[in-house]
Amino acid sequence: MYWFFVRRKMLLLFSFFVLILLGFMTYWFLGLPLSSGKREAPPSAISPLQGKTILVDVGHGGVDGGASKGDSFLEKDMNLQMALQLQKTLQQHGAITFLSRDSDRDLSGVNPNDRRRNTLDLTNRIRWANQVGGDIFLSLHMNSSQSSRVRGALLLYYKHVKENSDAERLARHLQRELNYFYSAYAHKGEIYKHEPIKGNYFVLKHTKMPAVIVEMGFVTNAEDRKIFQQESFQEEFCEAIVKGLIKYFSQVPDQFIPSERPGME
Repeated sequence: MYWFFVRRKMLLLFSFFVLILLGFMTYWFLGLPLSSGKREAPPSAISPLQGKTILVDVGHGGVDGGASKGDSFLEKDMNLQMALQLQKTLQQHGAITFLSRDSDRDLSGVNPNDRRRNTLDLTNRIRWANQVGGDIFLSLHMNSSQSSRVRGALLLYYKHVKENSDAERLARHLQRELNYFYSAYAHKGEIYKHEPIKGNYFVLKHTKMPAVIVEMGFVTNAEDRKIFQQESFQEEFCEAIVKGLIKYFSQVPDQFIPSERPGME
């Protein structure tokens, strides 16, 4: 009887080791990896911005400081900071990005006292855009208002484009995305939610691709001046622009883009 139980126990152990061996052989034969306890990340999807050429016009520069609030906040400087950050963010999503300037200068090519300076500056921005070519044109600026309660981003596009044109769609996509972004920073009583405005904008009239002006914030609003000087805010703002561009290139109808966070009035 004793040897019967011993043989039975040895048989069970032998069967157990055989099953383990068969399991390893099956994984090896089928080429299946043994679990390491870690889940492999799925391959990342290709961004809709991959390969898109995006022109970023950096407003003002040089002798032209743009809007300002004293000497501590000049529009031309903030435009350049934001353009450099936007270029970095766009490139991370696979876009090809060109800036109209990457230093503190204007594009007129003439003496600052030349009366033609402003017209030549704008004309050379148009010439640059049309020579380089691109899928879209974004001109970055900072805004101002008689009321210090007004803040947030405002999109501008040329008034004579056809209804539902690419330029109008681009303006609406970015406006709704930036309204939503700004709703996290707005305080009660502030005017931050805007609709795109169409007008007779010289640069937008003559560029040969969908073009908009992005008035990123208001230098006349103390909170806008404060947060635009924070690197983390600059990064988040540029990510919001990228989100809007992804939805634009993905043909997402703008009415499906929320323009404010739940609970905002």
